Amino acid sequence: MQKNIKKFLDIAFVVIFTLSLSQVYFNTQFKTYRFEDLKLIILMSFLVLFYLPSRTTKMKKNIEIYDTIIVALYFLFFNVLYSEFCQDNYAIAFLWIKEPIITFILFASYFLYLTISKNKEGFEFLKIARFTLHILSIFIAISLAVDKVISFDLGLYLFTASMFVLMIKMVLPNEKILEEPHTKMIEEPIDVFDSFLIINYIKGLPKDYDLKDNTGVIMNRKKKRELYIAIYNSNDPIRIRYHQIEKIELQKADYNCPKKRKKEVMKKEELYILGAILNVIAAEAAGEPLVKAIQEYTQLNPSEVTNLTITYTIEKETKELQLYTKLNTSPMIDQIEKESLMPIERI
Repeated sequence: MQKNIKKFLDIAFVVIFTLSLSQVYFNTQFKTYRFEDLKLIILMSFLVLFYLPSRTTKMKKNIEIYDTIIVALYFLFFNVLYSEFCQDNYAIAFLWIKEPIITFILFASYFLYLTISKNKEGFEFLKIARFTLHILSIFIAISLAVDKVISFDLGLYLFTASMFVLMIKMVLPNEKILEEPHTKMIEEPIDVFDSFLIINYIKGLPKDYDLKDNTGVIMNRKKKRELYIAIYNSNDPIRIRYHQIEKIELQKADYNCPKKRKKEVMKKEELYILGAILNVIAAEAAGEPLVKAIQEYTQLNPSEVTNLTITYTIEKETKELQLYTKLNTSPMIDQIEKESLMPIERI
């Protein structure tokens, strides 16, 4: 819904702004026109020409910068207009004093809100800058009318209305934040099941007390050419570069079901694995199939499992990490085999 409203407002902004160009903007008390003050309008017209095509880009930061430039030009235009035509130097000076005061109040209020709400990541400079410039532009436009600096004609009314359209669009909820993750998580999950393998720990870590049979995940980081192994309750994830691996052995074994864990512990393990996968791969991987696969793994009780023994060398010391999985190892192991030169033994 918000997406359609924002598209409508984008079109309305361009239409209203374009209509304003066909009308008289203002005239002075001497009934003359000051077209030298419309240079900023010419610059804005050029930017508005590419406004709708720029909305198709997926780079959010570029759109924000583009919008901020347009709003800044609104502010400069009204500021120049007031300064050029106001005959009272004290009024101009008073206006210039009030502008930084308004800016300070807006920024201070937002910082106070962030402090009270304990939102450490909430400050978006471009967003608060656009909002501040909008407020200042409205303030100066009102000052132009109240102080009777110039007489407003239809063109300037339409120009001001186009600025309000942009402001309305800015304060609408961001659909990307509200809806896109939900859509991606459920309808368009990325297939990442050849990039990771859910496992259980056997031995091989320096401090492995109480880690046996703990659930974890092993991920194939193709770009970094490394295996990333995270095990629930272990101190730190293990990163093993391809060139450090001497071999990987796969061997079928009977499954000895460990002592049943408490439900809350199993839930923590599931969340830990999900967090580890999303931290390494991408948030787009958070599809319903992924969540379901993790939940199902902890409930599996197969007759046999596959033991994985990874032999690797770090700082001239050869180490061996033993894991097992209840799943088919082929999707991920086949990928590793394609990308690396390490020997993989299937027994």
